[in-house]
Amino acid sequence: MRRLGGFYDEIHDFGNLLDAFAKVQRGKRSRPDIAEFRERLDENLLGLSAQLQQGDYDFGHYHSFQVFDPKERTIHAAPVRERVIHHAVINRCGEWLEKGLIDDSYACRRGKGQHAALRRAQEFARRHEWCLKLDIKSYFDSIDQRLLLMKLNRRIKDTRAMDLFVALLDSYSTAPGKGLPIGNLTSQYFANLYLDAFDRWAGAHASRSYLRYMDDMLVFGDREDLRDLQKDAVAWAQENLLLTIKHGGDLLRVSRGVDFLGFQLRGSHLRLNRRSRHRFLFKLKELRTALADGAITETRYQQRVTALCAFVQQGDTYHFRLKHAQSEA
Repeated sequence: MRRLGGFYDEIHDFGNLLDAFAKVQRGKRSRPDIAEFRERLDENLLGLSAQLQQGDYDFGHYHSFQVFDPKERTIHAAPVRERVIHHAVINRCGEWLEKGLIDDSYACRRGKGQHAALRRAQEFARRHEWCLKLDIKSYFDSIDQRLLLMKLNRRIKDTRAMDLFVALLDSYSTAPGKGLPIGNLTSQYFANLYLDAFDRWAGAHASRSYLRYMDDMLVFGDREDLRDLQKDAVAWAQENLLLTIKHGGDLLRVSRGVDFLGFQLRGSHLRLNRRSRHRFLFKLKELRTALADGAITETRYQQRVTALCAFVQQGDTYHFRLKHAQSEA
């Protein structure tokens, strides 16, 4: 693949930074930090442009908090000025970082997403009796920054852009030379790129059907072949990517259900898994309580319930929604 170069000046171009801020504030215009940045927008963007031109990087001022989606994750939210830089970078090289990724990688990609991943997984489930489920233990925290930079260097030949990437990676670590912060836009692209080699290795066999949503991987195929792959995958991920496959992977009969992205997948149907059902009902109860206490408006309540239902509507959940949330959404 041809390496991308000569784009660093496009990152700090004022028009690119202005577009990046528009993306940062989308759906968040009323937030105090966004409003404060917007009040002196030209001054702030010109200052960012000058800093980037000079190579004066100042990353890492993260605000950290926990979310459950559905498993617990620590999100590291960068301040507005840093988020503008992340979007400005991806505006100019995001498509190139995605170029060459397999079609069946679905996380954080335009035209892909969770719904598309679930549809594709169900398509594979109709064809195969067995599935190997793989995911990476503490994926973002385990990414090796040196290996990631090597992978980026194979795609990017712009020295100043690579210096910027080094500064981004140096702003966060879970151990020396390890980790990406969940929450940065660049982290999503870097994490997709990091597993690309595994995608090609695991999905290379003609009899297999493979897909990935970030670090959640499903491989459908023949039982004996998947058994062999399960053994080999643990060693390959460790030796080539310094990653650990959680519990060594799970070989599952599709007819008994495969948990994937909050749903239980079978060839004939797609239902919420137990954790997602409990999470939906808990959040719905929280919202009803907040509405009754006057903590949120009726409009906000309807918006939040609609968002909750949008997630569960991806599966065969008509009767579940009819029972629990029809009157609200």
